[in-house]
Formats: sequence, structure tokens, C-alpha cells
Amino acid sequence: MTETTAGTTTAGTTAGTPAGPALTPGPAGRPYVVNTRTADFNDRFHEILATLRAEAPVAPTPVPHEYFVSSYDDVYAVLRDHETYSSREGVAVDPGGSRLPPIDTDPPEHTAWRGLLNRWFTRQRMEVHEPAIRAAAHAMIDEALATPTTDLVEAYSSRLPTEVFFTRIMGLTVEQARTCAGYVDQAVFSDDHDASKAGYAALGAFIAPLVTELRARPAEDELLSVIAHAEINGEPVSAQQAILAVTLLVLGGLETTASVLSGGLHHLATHPELLGALRREEIPPAGFLEECLRMFAPSSGLRRSLTRPVELGGVALETGDSILVSYASANYDEAAFPDAATFDPARTPNRHVAFGVGIHRCLGSNLARLVLRTAFTVAAQRLEAIEPAGEIVYHSVPTRGLVTFPVRLRPTTPERALASAGTGRS
Repeated sequence: MTETTAGTTTAGTTAGTPAGPALTPGPAGRPYVVNTRTADFNDRFHEILATLRAEAPVAPTPVPHEYFVSSYDDVYAVLRDHETYSSREGVAVDPGGSRLPPIDTDPPEHTAWRGLLNRWFTRQRMEVHEPAIRAAAHAMIDEALATPTTDLVEAYSSRLPTEVFFTRIMGLTVEQARTCAGYVDQAVFSDDHDASKAGYAALGAFIAPLVTELRARPAEDELLSVIAHAEINGEPVSAQQAILAVTLLVLGGLETTASVLSGGLHHLATHPELLGALRREEIPPAGFLEECLRMFAPSSGLRRSLTRPVELGGVALETGDSILVSYASANYDEAAFPDAATFDPARTPNRHVAFGVGIHRCLGSNLARLVLRTAFTVAAQRLEAIEPAGEIVYHSVPTRGLVTFPVRLRPTTPERALASAGTGRS
């Protein structure tokens, strides 16, 4: 078990957030207003979330009729009740101006979309890709080891999920994957609203001709073709609906997995004893993965909208109010996870909400677990040490993760590296 404090997991430069305090005095009877779009919120992420859980688990934000929900029980209750807490007004904090199916839908539309997509992301279907993912991970570690220093986000934790998703799941080329990933980075990480909007537009412009070409051809039993020719509740989807559905898969399939992988690798760097223990399987690999998912859950706040008046966390909410549910905060709630700030790969039970709960539980969770499990295992096999080599940069809205992570990598002995590469184990 390793202790993880705000200082070791959240220190670093803030990316693209304005100055100003995250917590300011609230209206009568409410101790705080929380502003998640400040440098202060990013820099003191877990400290502020702990304050909110203790003193204001349902806190207003500067946006009228919007609230931030931070406790495990309240987050869990919201995610389980889609009839009261609707997704149809948009889930992402900054969705780029479009509603993305199925995440921004309610039943029956949501049910139809998930029925169409679920079979493409089953555990059995995902496990077929394990050898290719493992080979790609080894190749990326080879490249990273060939340079004195490397940005581990760019070289591994972002690159691996990107190439796996685009080449193995979407059937695109590596070059197309890198182009599309660049648009995602601009949309999600840009400091400027107009640049971010342009990133979303460029992403849509990249996806649109792919969908148009597929719609002009007979339907095939491939994921993108199935989406392009889908029927939802008996009605053919429009080209725009298909483009938005593919856009959601891209956004959901890349940055969130990369954030957990970056967080886990940063933890291995700052707690080097874990790297050898993971290599020697002195700690359970599955437990290590689940604890990474709990502690480095990327979703800091996803939106729901009230369909009726309700009381949540002692606060009376009205129809039409918006709430931001913080998966990241819920996963650090001491009421649900004793010693929550301690990284414990033997933690059981570990009922984290990294993938959400209820009907909107993450469609790609099986793929994410496979990529993460393989990536961590290969890193442990190949690396003797991950040494931080410069300033790290975090972002925190709408997801929490590393933007840059400069490191020096020390390889394991050639004999051990060769043995690991040839075992086929992940």
C-alpha cells in the first residue's frame, strides 16, 4: 500500500484554466460556491473535493441553477436514477455544441443505441486484440527507450489507446489515427474556447467523409458500417446522427483511458517500489488496475438535468436544474473507501465508479481494461525505473489527467526484457 496525497498526485502546472479561487462563500445556508474552471480547482483538486464532501456535498456553481455533486452515495444515486436525472440535455461539461448519442440520450432512444453497440465491445470480442495491443506496447517502449528523455503521455499513455482504438476497433490507418487524435487534443485541451470549438469542428469534418462513404456502400458487419446504416426505434439514422455517434466513440475511447494510464504510470514513477512488485507479481495485477481506475478516474464532472423536484444531499433541487456528478470525488470518499488516499492494490471490495453506474455505464470498459492491463504489464516487464524529468501539466475539466509527463526511462536487463517480450503474458 502506498500513500497518495494531493501533493504527489496533483502537483504540476495548470493547463488552460483562469485564476481565481475555486471555493467562494455561498448563499445563505450553503457554505460554498465551487468553480471547477479555475487554476485553483486544478491545483488543489483533491483538497477541494475533500472539503466539498465534508461540508457541501451538493454545492452550487457560478452558473445559475447548476450544482456540483461530490459524495459517493449521492453520485451513485444520481447515476442509478436516469428517470429523475436525465442525460438528454447533454452530459459533457463542454460538449462542443452537439448532443452525442447514446450518452446524451434517455430511453427509449438510449436503449436502442446501446442494443446496437454493446455487442461490439464484449469482453470476448475485445480479448481477440490482446496480442496486437501487447506488440504495440512493446514497440512503443522500444522507441521511448531509444531517447534520453521522453514525454510518456505522448510516447505511450496517449499513443497506445489512440492507435489501438483507431486501427483495431475503427479499422483506420496509423496516420489517420494520429490526425484524428490531434483534433481530439485541440478540442479537449485547448486554452481558448474558439480553438476548442475549431477542434470539435475539425474532428467532425474528419469523421463526416468516412460516414458518407460507408452510407454510400452496402452495409457490412463492421462497427462503423453498422453505425452508418443504423436504425433506431425503426427509423434510419441521419448522416449527422451517425457522425455524432462516431464522434462520441472517439472522444470516449481515447482521452479517458489515456488519463488512467498516465495516472498509474505517474504513481509507479513516484512510488518506484511498486514497479518491481508489479513485475514480480507480488501485488495482484487486477487489483493494481482497479485501484488505478479508482484513484485516477478521469471524469471530474459529467452533467445531468432534473426532470422533477428532488432533494439531494440536503439541498432542494428544481425541475430543469443541472448537476455535475464527480466520479473522481466519489472514488475518494472515505465513507465508501476507508483510507481512500492510500493506493491499495489489494483493496476489496473496490466498488469504484470510474466507468459510471446504471444504463450509461461506459460502453468501452472491456476495451479500456484490456488496454490498461496490457500497458501496465508491459511497462513493468520492460522498465526498471520511471524517473520524472521535468514539470508535469494537468487538466481537470471535464476530465482529470496529465497533459505532459517528461521522464527518463531505465530498462530492465536485456535478458529480462527479452524474456518478457517473448512470454506473451499481459
